[in-house]
Amino acid sequence: MALAGATPGELNSHSQKIAEKPKLTITPTPFNSQLSETTIRYEAPTEASITVQILNSAGKLVRLLVNRQEAGGKQVEWSG
Repeated sequence: MALAGATPGELNSHSQKIAEKPKLTITPTPFNSQLSETTIRYEAPTEASITVQILNSAGKLVRLLVNRQEAGGKQVEWSG
């Protein structure tokens, strides 16, 4: 791997600083799919690849709720 000309940690033609951090809110807390529906709200300040997945305790995919490019805020419901 060639590192000549590399500038780790510095802005370059393939990166940009994001003024705001993405936001994520999950209600109710703590999560319990047996009691009620869960609302997952997310907000991306710039266009980004958004993926919202439900995984089980072993890390296996249970449901893919969102997988797309978008900016702004949305919410999805999960009723387990």
